[in-house]
Amino acid sequence: MISWKRANLPLCTDQMLDVLKRLRAAKEAERPFISLDDVHGNCLRALQKRDWIVRSLGVKGDRANVVYSITGRGLKACSIYEVPPGEYDQRRWDNICCRCGEHERGTYATGRRKPYCDACLKKIAKRRHDLFGYQKNPGLCPACGIRQKHVMASGQVRSYCKPCRRKHAKQYREEKYKREYARVMAGEVLLCYRCHKRPRWLTGHTLQDYCFECSQSYKRQRRMLQADA
Repeated sequence: MISWKRANLPLCTDQMLDVLKRLRAAKEAERPFISLDDVHGNCLRALQKRDWIVRSLGVKGDRANVVYSITGRGLKACSIYEVPPGEYDQRRWDNICCRCGEHERGTYATGRRKPYCDACLKKIAKRRHDLFGYQKNPGLCPACGIRQKHVMASGQVRSYCKPCRRKHAKQYREEKYKREYARVMAGEVLLCYRCHKRPRWLTGHTLQDYCFECSQSYKRQRRMLQADA
């Protein structure tokens, strides 16, 4: 059995590649699901684990009619692994960019060579930005060095992990409050965050976010909501 390893893809054997080619041909012939009774179970399980194929129990819904179909990842893996190894390996040793084959690879400030020329790196960065928008580099949180950086639901990576973000936010609020309290005690007028017309309410040694009128209105609204709940 022959096996290959390409880029960041999992290992692929010649038997796996034959299965992928069969399923791709069946899909092109408008038969997305076909039976693979002649293929060893270990090979089929490995392909499913890589998410290169999916299985279905067929029309009757029993295990005697199991059929398989190739996935989008399987099509990509098939197109990469079917290229002969000699043609796929396009590494160069003359410091010319292997992406365009024309320009010389760039150099970092440290003197280390960049993987591609500057023009190709700009094209790669533009494509990444068009697909995913602006993203910070993922990795460990620089504050604690233990947890991973916080990844938003949109896929954007924040600068710190979630606990460190909360900690920094709390410190920022405390420092901001001290500065604002000192400004008010010095005679400066800070306007209400809600109406932006009246000065914020100073109760004893506490500076409120709202003026007196907005604070009372906010409290009444909260009491009404709690009563309705």
